[in-house]
Amino acid sequence: MKIARKIYLSNLTCLILPLFIITSVAYMVCSAIYQKMIHERNLLQIDYLTKFIQNNLNSYSGQEQWQPEFSNFYPLDGIILLVGEDYNLLWKTGEDFTSTIYQHFLKKVDWKSGNQGQSYKIDNKRYYLYHRQIPGTGLSLIYLREKKISDAALNRFKFILLIVFISLLLLFLYCQQKVTRRVIKPLHELVEMVGSLMNYEYFFPLRMVEDDEIGLIKTYLFQLQDLLQKREIKLRQNLFSVMDILIDLLEIKDSYTASHSKQVRKYSIAIAQMLGLNEDEIRDIAFAATLHDIGKIGVAHRILNKPGKLTREEFAIIRQHPVVADEVLKNIEELKNIRKIVRHHHEKYDGTGYPDRLAKEEIPLGARIVSVADAFDAMTSNRPYRKALSIERAINILIEEKGRQFDPTVVDAFVKYLYQQGVFVAEVAALKE
Repeated sequence: MKIARKIYLSNLTCLILPLFIITSVAYMVCSAIYQKMIHERNLLQIDYLTKFIQNNLNSYSGQEQWQPEFSNFYPLDGIILLVGEDYNLLWKTGEDFTSTIYQHFLKKVDWKSGNQGQSYKIDNKRYYLYHRQIPGTGLSLIYLREKKISDAALNRFKFILLIVFISLLLLFLYCQQKVTRRVIKPLHELVEMVGSLMNYEYFFPLRMVEDDEIGLIKTYLFQLQDLLQKREIKLRQNLFSVMDILIDLLEIKDSYTASHSKQVRKYSIAIAQMLGLNEDEIRDIAFAATLHDIGKIGVAHRILNKPGKLTREEFAIIRQHPVVADEVLKNIEELKNIRKIVRHHHEKYDGTGYPDRLAKEEIPLGARIVSVADAFDAMTSNRPYRKALSIERAINILIEEKGRQFDPTVVDAFVKYLYQQGVFVAEVAALKE
């Protein structure tokens, strides 16, 4: 849902910015504290070295003797230079730091006037420089600590801080997903409920109602659902009443049509069930079958019950009854789904029917079903102008007209239904499988 993404991104933005700021500030503070600790450590180390050399200047002759003593207190992870009054290099640690490099360093750096811990680039490497005068000797002690060594622990801290940041972010994303789902689920249910109501689906399942604003909205929707369900039931009752009135009016003019409509309804429902249609489709077909001849209200009684053959003009009037029925039903919103079925139930599968000369799949399936049911009941009923045909003869005609007047699939489904009802003739038996 779009609202879920909006909530998720909004919360993510609101958290990442403060989290980034807090992490950045924490890094800067910790970095400053660490740099101060390193600086103080280096000062302490050079002070110790200065005192050590001052106290033992006459006792040791070289770095081979001094270095173990240095190592007892601090690891020699830097470069130590002992410089005379004339800046000549008297003694050093660190094999990479040669006299040539030192002379080059002296030409570029006025280390005596520099601040303690100032950074210098020496031979493509950057060092923090600390220096001390050895009292009473005229000698100077220089302590160089390479920057990358000094920053190694800080880099480890950066890495740990990055891991913490990523872990917090992932934890937030997980919690945010859980919270978002918890919030979105009832919203999604609300959308489904509103969508159902907008689609006139008033019978959706009752769910648990939360004790919050969303729960209050759900309560109102359930109340609305109850009202709409009652309204739907009332509308259906009114619809059935309207249908009964229409059938009663038709029966006054033509008693045959009323009983005929009931039989067509019965057969149409059976065919629809044989074809595996859903409940809504079967209901619409049942309504259409009941009202398929309602347009005959507009046909004169003398024409409907004429015992002889109809004239061309009279037959043209009869052929208009599907159109009249369509006009009658168009103003009834609840029957809008059945108008096409009623209008086209006299179309023929080969396109020679009326009123619109539709063919094959152009004809609504409901109309093709009602057409077969209508024809079968008409053939097996007594009419003023002829006697009823036998069931066997009527079935033969249906089978003969497959692909011309009737949809072959619909005919086969109806014949199988008749076989299941115990109507046994050779043609029915042939189609039982």
